Amino acid sequence: PDGSLDNDSAFGESGFSAIPGGLRTYIAGYFGNLDYRAYFWSSSESNSNEAWYNELDYYESNVYRNDHDKRYGYSVRGVRD
Repeated sequence: PDGSLDNDSAFGESGFSAIPGGLRTYIAGYFGNLDYRAYFWSSSESNSNEAWYNELDYYESNVYRNDHDKRYGYSVRGVRD
C-alpha cells in the first residue's frame, strides 16, 4: 500500500529522495526495518558513544531526530559543496 509520504501533496518538492534501507545492529549483525525506514547519521555527536541521526518512515510524513549508539549501521548521505 502507498505510504503517507506518497500521499502527502508536498512529497518530492525538496528534491531529496531516499531508499528506506533500514539499519544494521551491532549485535549479531541483524538487519531491520528494511523497505519502510531510512536512518541517516548526522555529523554531530551527542556524546562520545552516540551520534545524532535522522529517521524517515515510509508510513509517516515526519522526520525524527534522535541519538543512538555509533556501532549501529545507518546510512550516510554525502553532500557536495
